[in-house]
Amino acid sequence: MAQASTIYKVSSRGGYPVVSTYIGHTSQFWMVRGYHNFATNYTHDPDHNTSLHRYMRDNGGIDNFEFTLLENFSYNNRRELFRRVRFYTEAHKAMLTNSI
Repeated sequence: MAQASTIYKVSSRGGYPVVSTYIGHTSQFWMVRGYHNFATNYTHDPDHNTSLHRYMRDNGGIDNFEFTLLENFSYNNRRELFRRVRFYTEAHKAMLTNSI
């Protein structure tokens, strides 16, 4: 049975270099901004020190970043999903995305 995910991009608004791009996926796109805001600012969150959240803190916080839906994607297994995320990661040169 196919599952659905949304692939999204987080990028800076201030003209920062390409390294400021991140590709992620979620089944609940409406919650993405809140999750990243929490992880960026709450030191006890397990994702607080990821490259994306450190970059956000160092460059003005979440309000300097935009969240863009790239694709609603149906997949049969996680390998298909990770391949699609990898495609967007490479296409956007998303250096802040962790290895997939």
